[in-house]
Amino acid sequence: IFDLDIEEIKAESCTENNKKYWIFDSNHFLSVEEMGLYYYQLLGWNGVSDEGNIVKLIIHAINYGMQNETGEPIFGYLKRHRAWVDKNNHLLSVTEFLITKLTLAWLTNTLDSNIEYFKRLYSNESCDKGNINFVWNGLGKDFFQKLILQIVSRCIPNNLGCSALSGWPDLTLWKNNQIKFVEVKCKDKLHRNQAYWLRNYSLPLMLDTSLLRIRS
Repeated sequence: IFDLDIEEIKAESCTENNKKYWIFDSNHFLSVEEMGLYYYQLLGWNGVSDEGNIVKLIIHAINYGMQNETGEPIFGYLKRHRAWVDKNNHLLSVTEFLITKLTLAWLTNTLDSNIEYFKRLYSNESCDKGNINFVWNGLGKDFFQKLILQIVSRCIPNNLGCSALSGWPDLTLWKNNQIKFVEVKCKDKLHRNQAYWLRNYSLPLMLDTSLLRIRS
């Protein structure tokens, strides 16, 4: 259904407490996501297993910053008002804000000013400035503008809010200013929200997305 790059690797596995682990060496047993990250690190990629949380953090910070500056957040506004929202007017106001305000310097200042708040919601890896810079520089300002507008245009009629970002792949990887997203699987198939993300975000935004299957 989806034009995904699919890779498959084999690794030794074991089961402990009814959970499957992959054997890195005699002292290290890795989850399927950790094994996937290790595999790509061997290929020269850096990254995190965070289900897109660095991207979500950036989106959250932009939403938070817009609320502080204009009093009208991008997504919180949609959640508060269950009645019909004028999508075109809201898209115009969000677009104007993104064009005039959104820069890496503005984003960094927003994160720094509210870092304790974001650290309560996201891991240290996701809040790491170096990781954020890699993802921002690899995807670019245009990507985040398009992603936010894509979310807004889809979530206003359905009152989805930021839940529209569920289904993000397990791994966020970067190498030489390239960004790659990878879903890691053993036996299970893509979940409905993962298929939704691929269809409505990965494909329209032309993201480099792969599926890695680990077999024993």
